[in-house]
Amino acid sequence: MDKAGPLAIDGLATEVAATVAKPAFAGCWSRAAVSTFDRRRWLAVTPGGGDLGLRWPSPAESAREGGLRNGSRDFSRQGSRAAVATFLTRLCWLLLLVWSIQFLAVPMPLHAQQSQPPQDVIVLLDTSASMVGQGDDPKAQNIFKQVTGNIADLVGTLSPTTRVEILPFDQGVHQDLSHVFTTRPSRQDLQSYLDGLQPTGQVTWIYESIVAAAQQLQAWRQGQPQRAQALYVYTDGLDNGAHATTWVTDVGSLVKLQHADNPYLYVYYNDLQTQLNANQVKELQSSGIPVVQGFAQINVPVLDFGTFAPGETKRTQVLPFFFTNDVPPSPITLRLDAAGLAIHIEPTSAQIGTKTPNVPVTLYLDGTVPGGIHQEAKLHIEAGGGLNLQGTHDLSVRFQTPAPPTPTQTATATPAPTSTTAPTATATAIPTATPTATPAPTATAVPPPPPPAPPDMTVTLAPAGPVFPLDRAGFHLGWPVTLTSPADVKVAMALEAHGDPAHRPQPFTAWFPTDHPPVFRLMAAPSPANARGCAATHWCNGILLTPSAGSTVTTGTIVPGQLIGNGQQLQLRVVGDGVLSDGRAWRQDVSPDPITGHRPAWAAAWDAIGIGYWIWPLLILVLLGLVSAADTRSTRLF
Repeated sequence: MDKAGPLAIDGLATEVAATVAKPAFAGCWSRAAVSTFDRRRWLAVTPGGGDLGLRWPSPAESAREGGLRNGSRDFSRQGSRAAVATFLTRLCWLLLLVWSIQFLAVPMPLHAQQSQPPQDVIVLLDTSASMVGQGDDPKAQNIFKQVTGNIADLVGTLSPTTRVEILPFDQGVHQDLSHVFTTRPSRQDLQSYLDGLQPTGQVTWIYESIVAAAQQLQAWRQGQPQRAQALYVYTDGLDNGAHATTWVTDVGSLVKLQHADNPYLYVYYNDLQTQLNANQVKELQSSGIPVVQGFAQINVPVLDFGTFAPGETKRTQVLPFFFTNDVPPSPITLRLDAAGLAIHIEPTSAQIGTKTPNVPVTLYLDGTVPGGIHQEAKLHIEAGGGLNLQGTHDLSVRFQTPAPPTPTQTATATPAPTSTTAPTATATAIPTATPTATPAPTATAVPPPPPPAPPDMTVTLAPAGPVFPLDRAGFHLGWPVTLTSPADVKVAMALEAHGDPAHRPQPFTAWFPTDHPPVFRLMAAPSPANARGCAATHWCNGILLTPSAGSTVTTGTIVPGQLIGNGQQLQLRVVGDGVLSDGRAWRQDVSPDPITGHRPAWAAAWDAIGIGYWIWPLLILVLLGLVSAADTRSTRLF
């Protein structure tokens, strides 16, 4: 056609047949149509997938322009436009294919994932010799006893009906040494089993052990696709088996595949000796595996201050902690529950870490304390800064005060009676009045005013509830497209004078020293329990908030949608602690009414159906249709 001259209409079929032998491109649809645009007639032919546009002039135009003299040039323009349309069409199909792969590989978020406590739990426990400090690993410590105690603490938090398996591993799993408890065991039974394990392995095969545990969970899940399950890995080393160079990537891929089959599977990795580097931690976490590195544990069951001497008002004792390697300095708070005794401790906060494992604590007697041995007071320890503080957080505080002196009675001899003779009468002189001086009045000491009453703590929520929206409207482009964003609740804590009917908040300096403000611990307890949500946030264990000088309100934020789903409840709790300016301990515990999560039906349907994922392919299909229509019906594609 490039060299075709003017053609008679009778020769049109011959010229078309010659040109179709080399079609311009292959499209997605085939059609043939004759249409007229801009006073020109177009013939679109699709033989065997090739599109051909051919123009011939109207009689008047043919006479003016000399027949089909310009037909070849117009045909070339149409061919270039068709090539662009072909590129766009194939691009649309490519995008659609990419979306399909993404859609199959990435599981949709389900709010139910965050609200089901596990019904099956497997604990993979490393029994290699490094767990008792043996081997050539420079980080090896004898931590096995502490770790088994931590596992007992973990199991104690599970539902009573949870099935629990302890699965030892080193060179793979030891099924012969494992034990399955059909329901949550007592601490005594579990600790008795754990104490019988001997860490003697010489290698650590982490990947193969996780595969075996995942297969066991899958067998338990048969016929129950929504059964919630959890896998906890406790190890102090790195994989040194066949997957030594790729085990982190392999574990991440395995867990992603397991999540695609079971979105209710929770996997947690405890890197006991901080062996993973930052990139490995990031890779595991991106695969949906929370990682906890290192741990600390209180190293004494009782903090004993010994015996106070008469007149002594303070004694100091060291509070020791056990640390694994490379735990950075982290803050802790110390709160003494005095049980009605006139005592307090200092400090109320400290920094601890692998290099600073001990905290000197001083116990003060603030007044008269009954003599004898006391152990009713409790020291509560809270970790901050992401510190993994295992074991009990409450210590008994023991001390002895001297008994007050007992008054003694002195026996007085009574004189024996003696006989007397009758007195002889004598003249008695009349006494004269002797003036006596009137004593001067003495000034009476005015007692000091009583110390101010401790403040009352108030807690308010915004919004107040009791029904709380879990989402707020908001359009966000991305993968997926969302019409909502998680809503948060503002928790405001304030101090006010005791009994103030106006409830006027005041700065903390009205009751506390400026350099020792009180500490507010904000906690959230979802109902039903949500182990995965609590592990991913700090709200269940509590976040610590300190008021600033001059401020009357301290605010914290919680996102309920990360802990509860539609119709579930969240109980918030705030515990305030501190030492008043007069040395008295202050503590208040406030729990507002529980809030109930609410998610609109359309928002729940949006998440359940995955509309946010389908919008993009629908747009691609629309674009595909527009490109095809423009290619076959119009001479003006752009």
